[in-house]
Amino acid sequence: MTKDKQRPKPLRVFTRQLRADLADEERRDMAIDLAGEQGRLEAARAEKEESTKTHAATIKRHEAEVGSLATAVNNGWVYRDVECHEYEDFGGKRIIHVRVDTGEEIFERPMNEDERQRPLIEA
Repeated sequence: MTKDKQRPKPLRVFTRQLRADLADEERRDMAIDLAGEQGRLEAARAEKEESTKTHAATIKRHEAEVGSLATAVNNGWVYRDVECHEYEDFGGKRIIHVRVDTGEEIFERPMNEDERQRPLIEA
């Protein structure tokens, strides 16, 4: 049926998705929209990539910390700076290092010739 032919009153009115040719102006407007959308898409992809890198680095940092803490918990110890004192043991002719926090001797070595010479006046 053609558009010009007279028809009786419709039973109902409804809409349906059908092909519709674009006018030149509509195509031009859509081309402009397409170019803008393409630019926004590329920007979003670049932002996602940067965000992914940032999040990956954050995740690696947290994984490293979890690993470090898990090792400390499992071992029951960590390395940390501890104040130590060095002493001369003239009787044993040795130099010893002692932890201040526990009093444990952690190192000893023989005195060299110069160290074996006691000072004449104690400071």
